[in-house]
Amino acid sequence: MNDTDYSEHMEEDPAHITAAEVFVDVCADIEKNASRNIEACIGKHINRCCDEVCRVSKAFANSSCKAGCSFCCTLYVDVFSGEANLIAANMKAMPNKDFEAVRQRIQQNSELENNGIDEYIKRKTKCAFLADTKKCMIYKCRPLACRLYNSLNVKKCMLGVGNPDAGIPRSMELIGIRNILSEATGLLYGHFGIDATMTSLHRGVLAALNRNEGR
Repeated sequence: MNDTDYSEHMEEDPAHITAAEVFVDVCADIEKNASRNIEACIGKHINRCCDEVCRVSKAFANSSCKAGCSFCCTLYVDVFSGEANLIAANMKAMPNKDFEAVRQRIQQNSELENNGIDEYIKRKTKCAFLADTKKCMIYKCRPLACRLYNSLNVKKCMLGVGNPDAGIPRSMELIGIRNILSEATGLLYGHFGIDATMTSLHRGVLAALNRNEGR
């Protein structure tokens, strides 16, 4: 299989890519590989497109985000149900001890998410997938919202932890690209009859785990 090269769409400007182009490219790939898991295929292509944006975008190069920073890992994150399903499926590769510990944190965080965005952030709740090393345990399958989140001032991120009104300065270009890819993801899920509902990260993954109790 020849993977789609999104760089040909982006040219010098990553914002050149459109939801329609991503939709057409992924549909074509899925139709050529009908036996593949459609959710996984959509996720793979959207993630590759995000990675390409990060590689060529001047806006992302100018961001203050660094490995191990993790201040944004206390934010309330919305995901597609399909993204939550993929994360739950990837959790199966975790050692039993890690799986159970993460699942317990997911349960706790999902209850906090029920209190709303502001209350969740005020509690400075760490993402259930943030390891003690400050690295993401699901980095390869992290959701779109996390992949394209960015900050132009890490000090404001640090001071903004626990403050829902912190107003972190962000690249409008990358916010726009995230919206485009989010739209494309929703179109793809809808086209292939997959639930395109948005949900909070922990509630979504917990629901997916509960639907598939066995590891």
